[in-house]
Amino acid sequence: MYAFIINYKAGSQKASSVYNYIKERHHNKISQHKTYYTQYEGHATEITKTIVNSGEVQTIIIIGGDGTVYEVFNGLKNNDIAIGLIPTGSGNDFARGCGMELNPYKQADLLFQQPESMLYWLGEYEVSGNQYVFASSIGFGFDGEVAQTVDQSSFKKWLNIFRLKQLIYVYGLIKNVFTYKPKNLSLNVDGECIKMDNTWLITVSNHPYFGGGMKIAPNAEVNDQHFTITTVSNISRMKILLLFITVFFGKHTSLKEVDCFNGSTVSISSDTPLIYQADGFTDEVDQCHIRKHLQSFCILK
Repeated sequence: MYAFIINYKAGSQKASSVYNYIKERHHNKISQHKTYYTQYEGHATEITKTIVNSGEVQTIIIIGGDGTVYEVFNGLKNNDIAIGLIPTGSGNDFARGCGMELNPYKQADLLFQQPESMLYWLGEYEVSGNQYVFASSIGFGFDGEVAQTVDQSSFKKWLNIFRLKQLIYVYGLIKNVFTYKPKNLSLNVDGECIKMDNTWLITVSNHPYFGGGMKIAPNAEVNDQHFTITTVSNISRMKILLLFITVFFGKHTSLKEVDCFNGSTVSISSDTPLIYQADGFTDEVDQCHIRKHLQSFCILK
């Protein structure tokens, strides 16, 4: 049986239209299904736990964006349920990282006519003794502050409606680039301690994309062994603007202030509260421990 988890407020707000399209075009494939609509932050996690506990569902279809994906994975206890995604969010980086069709109607047709499957390994992170998972990336510093600005923006909804969603990330970037204060951080990767002074960002990635199509980790690949870690430090404010122009093409890694390397376990600590983002969800932390989730999940695309 299918269960649909629908975030009708996500990104382009096409979720309800896409769901109606599926019911009309693929009704014979979903004759038995359940439908859930998210109503508030964290609701998709609660819904997913209910679905898992029922034992009736073999596949969850998410109609939403990266935030809904994040919440669903944090509600799964095991890998017995396959996950399909029809992207209707602002960024849709998880869909990009999995090589999915970004047009939600075309992706719906693929899911119900010619589905492919892939194994996917999440990242697992611990904050204040609590464990969570992320699908795409977790970022600290400037990355987190930009994501927080984007999330709190009052006109994000309208930019999505008018298909100008990329501008919201540009707004978040410009708003923070002249006010952000670089941090002194401690980074531990696979047991090696690295002192990071004047640090703008540290991003730990499962695939290349974040921020709505930016290739922050251009060589990252979905795998069960390691993350790709990207750090930016000792860089001028004007050069940060250059970095975020080139990051869409993955060319920022040629800058001497940018380092990219692989690692399986990552720990980050700060003497002051540090804003971070995990798949767009933002919060503050002073210590965070990250590793690969041991189980793989079946992703339908």
